Amino acid sequence: ADYAAAREDPAAELKRLEDARYLTPEEAKTISLTAFSRFFRSETMARILAADRVWREYRFFDTVPAYRAGYPGEEPILVQGVADCLFEENGAGVLLDYKTDFASPEELKARYASQLALYRKALDPLFPKGIKECILYSLSNNCPILVE
Repeated sequence: ADYAAAREDPAAELKRLEDARYLTPEEAKTISLTAFSRFFRSETMARILAADRVWREYRFFDTVPAYRAGYPGEEPILVQGVADCLFEENGAGVLLDYKTDFASPEELKARYASQLALYRKALDPLFPKGIKECILYSLSNNCPILVE
């Protein structure tokens, strides 16, 4: 999606994505225009649009001790991930992960905190001041959820 265009006219951007075949007509019909609009007009999106740099769908690899990824032992294992969005504000990074689950903010935080911790460890070196925030953005609840 073109974030600035979606903020200005969410319906037109959704139609453009379908016309350009980023979405099939069936996929486009499953997207709530209300939720799509709320996200693109949110304070979180304003921060992304004002950021010094933005990365979307950032793919990465890292190695961590097995226990950090929920497995027994100290042996290093490979972690492969895709960060939905990373952006930089004054040299510090913000890790943003979109969630479509129909769950409360508390449930989402509990469910995904360990994933964000792994991502943070791997991605922190990209920023001069490290990652300052990890945020889950709940599309179903229309809210950012700060994960410590």
